[in-house]
Amino acid sequence: GAGPPAADLHYTGVDHIAPGETVLLDISPRGPHGYYGDLTRTFAVDSDGGWERRAFVAVEQAHETALEHVEAGVTAGTVHEEAAAELTAHGFRIDSDEVGLTHGVGHGVGVSLHE
Repeated sequence: GAGPPAADLHYTGVDHIAPGETVLLDISPRGPHGYYGDLTRTFAVDSDGGWERRAFVAVEQAHETALEHVEAGVTAGTVHEEAAAELTAHGFRIDSDEVGLTHGVGHGVGVSLHE
């Protein structure tokens, strides 16, 4: 979805994408044995480099930090905390209802889309 409706992760959208809007891609294929995959990416279209660029850089670095901590024996909570610390370093609030990191950095996938 694009613009405000993109907050609904399963909205397909019918409007044309406008300059300055954010676009959310949430792709969840289901394999032949019933297991899901999940990939979500957000893009800013023709952004002026303001808030959207700052958010993009912060999320990109938080993503890299999270991946550095994904290994056997590490808890999902630890991965979340490391990514959250990176976002905090970029000035974003954590566990906010309005601005910042408003939920966990990931979820399990399996035979249900959001395990």
